[in-house]
Amino acid sequence: MAALYFFTGENEYVLRLEKHKWMQEFIQKHGADNLLLLDGATLVFRALLDEVSVAPFIAAKRLVIINGMPKFSKEEIESLERDMHEDTILVISDPKPDKRLAGTKSLLATATVKEFPVLSGNALQSWVQSQITAGGKAIDPAALTLLLLRVGDNQDMLYQEVAKLTLGVVAERITARDVERLTLASAEQEVWTLTNLLAGGKREEALVFASSLLDRGEDAFSVWAILLWMLKNLVATVAAVDEGKRNPAVIASEYGVPFPSAKTLLPCAQGIRIASLGTFVAWAAETDIALKTGGYRATQEFPQEVRALIDRFVIGFSTLVH
Repeated sequence: MAALYFFTGENEYVLRLEKHKWMQEFIQKHGADNLLLLDGATLVFRALLDEVSVAPFIAAKRLVIINGMPKFSKEEIESLERDMHEDTILVISDPKPDKRLAGTKSLLATATVKEFPVLSGNALQSWVQSQITAGGKAIDPAALTLLLLRVGDNQDMLYQEVAKLTLGVVAERITARDVERLTLASAEQEVWTLTNLLAGGKREEALVFASSLLDRGEDAFSVWAILLWMLKNLVATVAAVDEGKRNPAVIASEYGVPFPSAKTLLPCAQGIRIASLGTFVAWAAETDIALKTGGYRATQEFPQEVRALIDRFVIGFSTLVH
């Protein structure tokens, strides 16, 4: 019988490795002539049917891989297994499909689904340690904790940073100082770290962390943009609370706040006075306009005034939430 598979899940690193493994094993058994890669964004159903309904070319099987969920209807998805040639293997791959669409719902119900979730906790630590061991090194527990804190759970980024560490560290063991010296924190992780510190009322730690970003070469204007983005999420979360919403998932869905931010900001948002928030937002908006229109003598080469504004923002934000 024809085989229909759906590869999905936000662990794009492992998903990509699995697709590569399938292609390599298929080519070894059946040759490259019967392997076809298609782009789901531009694929029309009739064109796909022309490819999957015919017999393989002088081989036992044909493998068709679609990257990205096509815009197929429920009826089209349901007809795939019926109309595909019995020797065809069809894989549709999409890390983050829109599960609200009828076609996606039908595929999830029809296909053999292979999930690729993001690793976390002990599983992620074990994977990082295995990569470091494969590179001929060991890592101190404190260094491993710092690496995950700086880079986050994105395995693509972790793979690159581990490769950098195993090549760049001469000693047999990787230390926390090596991690601090050789790795780059992801922009996303920097946002979450700052958000957690500020929402938790840790003013001094937030000031130190923001300063460390600048000392490591982060652009001051980029840090300012991160702070404004956090403030936007806080405003939306406070608005949701004011309208009686207390569920982070609902706030994320209805107000456009990323779920981690909604979950972190919700406790402090419930205690913020809207008048005080309005005053702070007005100051931040006026300051941002002045930065963009020459009101401050701040440039990429001379960012001292922006650094001072960052400190003022952190102090004002932490005062606002506590």
